[in-house]
Parts: sequence; structure tokens; C-alpha cells
Amino acid sequence: MRVTESLLLASDGGIKPASTTGYSIITRGRHVEDIPRLASILCGTQSWGHYLAASRALDKLFGRKVPAPAEAVRRAGLLLDIAHGHIHRLYTGILPRILAGRSHLSIDNHDELGEAYRGAVEDLAEAKTLIGGRPVHPAFTLPGGVSPGVRARLPGIREALEKAAEKIEAFAEKAAETIRSSNIQAIAEYTGLGRETLYVAMVCGGEPCFMGDSIRVVGEGVDEVFPLEEYGERFKITCSGGFCRALYRDGRVAVTGPLARMNAWRGLGGRYRDLVEEARGVFGGENMANAAAGIYAMAAELHLIAEKLRGLSTNIGDGSLVELRGKPGGRGVGGVEASHGLIIHEVSADQRYVVDYARALTPSMINIYAAEKAVGAAGAQWAGIIIPLYGLCGLELMHTWRR
Repeated sequence: MRVTESLLLASDGGIKPASTTGYSIITRGRHVEDIPRLASILCGTQSWGHYLAASRALDKLFGRKVPAPAEAVRRAGLLLDIAHGHIHRLYTGILPRILAGRSHLSIDNHDELGEAYRGAVEDLAEAKTLIGGRPVHPAFTLPGGVSPGVRARLPGIREALEKAAEKIEAFAEKAAETIRSSNIQAIAEYTGLGRETLYVAMVCGGEPCFMGDSIRVVGEGVDEVFPLEEYGERFKITCSGGFCRALYRDGRVAVTGPLARMNAWRGLGGRYRDLVEEARGVFGGENMANAAAGIYAMAAELHLIAEKLRGLSTNIGDGSLVELRGKPGGRGVGGVEASHGLIIHEVSADQRYVVDYARALTPSMINIYAAEKAVGAAGAQWAGIIIPLYGLCGLELMHTWRR
């Protein structure tokens, strides 16, 4: 399967879009239930996020409400994947750089941190496999719930969530110690993105969440909540030079990801507000560097995820795992907060559930501009450590949003 055939190599070595994206070509004419797996395969770096966002889009298209036990299983899988992403990026990409300010330093000889890393990723992979059938590219949802085979795995899932939560917290503690004692302060003096930036995160009934139906946007002079379905009306995507930007209707850059969650959820109460205050204390109050705080946010957020996983391990009940009744419509929009930020999938289909069009928003690409601007003054050694560029996957999906 070739999904990047629509991206042409320009004379300057950059990437430019053709008239129709490969993702649009691949998905058009298929049955809608193929979409989650196709989206997951296309973007392996955030396969769970794309899979679950597309699954939620199908829930809406079929008009089905996911039963609470099935929703808990889905949320657990998403949180496990966010934790996996944070831990891997911190250990293999970010912490080596902030330990010595260069990318080639190995931290394998930091025994306690390395042991915490290996223990966490092993237990996370086991828990993800129990839920999704495999640690990457899961296959366990149905429109309106999860597949019947999940039921037999529920006891193992509950136990695995408890084990994973313990290992996540152990790694988070070691990572936070490293961050606090490192030379990350070398970039903490830079104020980063400035007031033209808006922070975008997902909320449920006004409360912060990782899987919901509404978006909160905060920034200078802006604080509003609106339905996920309206994202395309309120934001536009512009792409050039190998990266894309999400612009609010007044032209300001919109940022997603761990730091955006901390800013967008500020003042909403609970554990996340405590994490915000902690990060502000570490990096100098109102003028903390967005880039530096973004690194810290990943470590801090791991504690919140561990708390939520423990709650889900006790709340995953034995009730219905799928709802087959509903009022089907011609379009569905679903979103989740993934490791890198907000993922949105939209699917439109005819009465036979054959795809008319499918499009997706991926956070890696829309955060590139903001991350480069934030860390640019700190020197080349910091380039790409906040939001790495996963080029063709990100560009492919972002151009579908420009239809």
C-alpha cells in the first residue's frame, strides 16, 4: 500500500501536495469500518490515537452511544499509548539532550532511569496487547463499542492496568529528577511563543479529558469551548516548506500537545491544575519557556495518567460492551488527545456505509512551526526535541484537511 503517492518532490527538495491525497484515494469507496485500521497503519507513531479517533467518528456516523464498560476499555488503551509515547520520547530523545546538551549521548548507563524505562515499556506493551490484540496497530473496536473478544480478557486487563500505573509513576519520578537537575534552564529564559499563540485541548462538559466531544481554546483574549465538529469551521490549515500550521480565524497559531493541555486546562481544577502550578514554579512563573515547560509537562502528565489508569482498572465492569442500536447519519467526527496532541478524524458515507470522503488532523505537523519558533533561539542542539517531524504521514493527513 503506497499512501504518499500524492506528495510530489519539489525542485527545492521540499514536499508539495498533488490535487488529491493518497489517503483520500485509499479510503474512498471502502466500507466505513475499514477506516480505523487504515488510519492506524498510515501513522504508526500514533497508531492508537488515530485508531480511536477514527473509531469515535464511526460511533457518531452510526449514531451509537458507547456503553460505559467499553468506553473505559478504550480510554485505558489511549492513556497507555500516551504514557508509552511520553516515556519513549523522554528516554530516547529528550533526556539525553538535556543531560549534556547534545543528541548523541547515551543514557543507558544511568541505571535507575534505564531500569525504570525498561520496566515501564514492557508492562505498557503487555497491557496494550491485552486490550488491542497487539501493542501497535490495534484492532478491537466496533461502531458503538468494542469487540466481543475483549470480555474474556477483562480480568487480565484490570491487573495489567494496575501494574502499568505503578511502572509509569516510577519512571515519571526518575524523569522529573533528571529534568529538575539538568541544564534545561539553558532554554528556560526564552519566553517562547508569545501572545499570538492559542492553546487547544479537549474537554468533556467543560472538564479536561483525553477522549471527548468538545474543544477548549485559550489564549490572549480568547477562552471558549465549542463542539469538536466545528473545528474545521473555526480553524484553517496552511502548509508550506514541509510543515503545516493550524490558524485560528483571526490568524493566530494554535498549539496542541502536553503543554497546550496544561494551558487550556488551567483553572479547571483538580490534579491537572496542580501540575500546571508545579511547572510554572520550575520554569519561572508567567514567563516560563513554552519549550522547556513542554518537556516538563510530559513527565508531570505521567502521574495524572497513572491515577486515571488505576481508576479505570476498578471501573471496567462486566456490562454491555457494544451498542448496536442507533440513528445513522451520513457523517461522523471523532477526536482524542494523543501523546503529541489533538487528533481529529472525519468520515462521510452513503446509505450503504461506503466512504465518500475521509480526512484527519494530526498534531505533529501543526506543532512544528510553534516548536521551531519556541526553541530556535536556544540553538540547533534543541531542534526537534519538543515535537519531532514525522513528515509524510503528517503531511499526507494534513492535506486531507485542506479539501
